[in-house]
Amino acid sequence: MSLRQTSPVYINTSRGLRIACRLLGTQHRGPTAILTSGIGCGPVFMDAIAHDLARDHRVVYWDYRAHGGSDVAPDKRYRIADHAEDLNAVIQTFAGHEPPVLVSFSMGVQVAVEWTRTHRNDASAYVFMLGVPRNPMHRTRVLRRNAARLAARIAEHGEPILSLVQPFSKAALRSQMTWRVARRVGVIDPHCPREEFLEFVRYATDVPLDAYLGCCAGLLEHDATEVFEAIRQPVLMLAAEGDVFISADEVRDYSERLSHARFELLRYASHAGSIEYGVYVAGRIRRFLESSPKAAARAA
Repeated sequence: MSLRQTSPVYINTSRGLRIACRLLGTQHRGPTAILTSGIGCGPVFMDAIAHDLARDHRVVYWDYRAHGGSDVAPDKRYRIADHAEDLNAVIQTFAGHEPPVLVSFSMGVQVAVEWTRTHRNDASAYVFMLGVPRNPMHRTRVLRRNAARLAARIAEHGEPILSLVQPFSKAALRSQMTWRVARRVGVIDPHCPREEFLEFVRYATDVPLDAYLGCCAGLLEHDATEVFEAIRQPVLMLAAEGDVFISADEVRDYSERLSHARFELLRYASHAGSIEYGVYVAGRIRRFLESSPKAAARAA
């Protein structure tokens, strides 16, 4: 069964928020894989990976607060640490005391590493896809700070205007033209499947704009490099050659900071590589996890 076809189940966080989760492979007693997607990205980005892992893992995909079926945060808390707190609730509910495999994409990499800050020995392995443990605009410090401050201010005070704007932006972005333009300007690979891409657009445009901007502000402010450099579990870092958001060279640089990390480059893929080459990416992850016991011994 597809991850996107499963009905969500809900858990409550310590702050009383209801978080939507989708489960596959629940008949297995093997390890649990927790899938954390990117801002506005939804389960379509994890579908092929979840389907493959569910052959011998319990698989859990969860929606960020204000995403999908999860609750909007009434206090407008959308920082990376807030998402990491929600991730911990997911792990505690579904993995219990067994260290899970954390498979994270884009902003999800920052969330997983931030969770590790207070749970350093609580994961069995990490897969970091097309993301690094700090904001993607870290080189432009002045621009980043101003962008983060502006996004946070609009998110906090601009909800009435944003709620009026959202129906129009939603209608515009959900047209077939969005897929064509994204391909033409190089944001996605020319072979990116149209329906999967448009499903992502539909999911992303349902996220309230103030929440989306709040997530952007939190993403731009965040840096957990020192936590990443202390990871001792096996790590796979995947980068995409055609990614215009996350530099493949920067992902490679981070992988070289850990002697036990494995770096792999997805040729031709864009930031939507897990949609464009989902089965291939799933195969890379499976080979890594099958070799993880040896990698863990080397790391130790």
